[in-house]
Amino acid sequence: MNTSQPVPWHKVGITWLIFGIPLVAVVLGVVLIFLSIKHFDGLVVDDYYKQGLGINQTLKRQQRATSLQLKANLRLNMAAGKVDVLIDGNDSYLPPEFITLGLYHSTRSDNDHVVELHSLSTKQYTGVLPQLAPGRWNILLETPDWRLHHTLVWPAQTTSISLNAEPAGQSE
Repeated sequence: MNTSQPVPWHKVGITWLIFGIPLVAVVLGVVLIFLSIKHFDGLVVDDYYKQGLGINQTLKRQQRATSLQLKANLRLNMAAGKVDVLIDGNDSYLPPEFITLGLYHSTRSDNDHVVELHSLSTKQYTGVLPQLAPGRWNILLETPDWRLHHTLVWPAQTTSISLNAEPAGQSE
């Protein structure tokens, strides 16, 4: 007759396999929940419905910029923290008192900036330039009447940017 002692449960390998897999799953689940709460990325566009309704207005503003033959040259001076804009159009273009410059990060809406540019002369505008995080930026130079669009990869691209009016639906 065999009188061997039974092996304790914690020394049996299959026991650790049975308990280990669910335990690892629970620990990884807690870690993933912690990371998702701590590093919330947010939505790229906060309100999709309003964004969709604004498409027709955007197209009209792009068409207006094309009809005015608008061209703009932006100079970004990070060291001085300012942006200078030189804008030109055809004879029917009347320069506004101020222009809005939107700097929108392509993936992180918490990095977006809107700068009001004030007129220095009939064609020159200036404003305070915030620090830009590295990445791809959508630049919108706009008034309630027209808008110009450009894409910038910061800091890989130059600090002098040319924006030209293009037909609606042709932007980058």
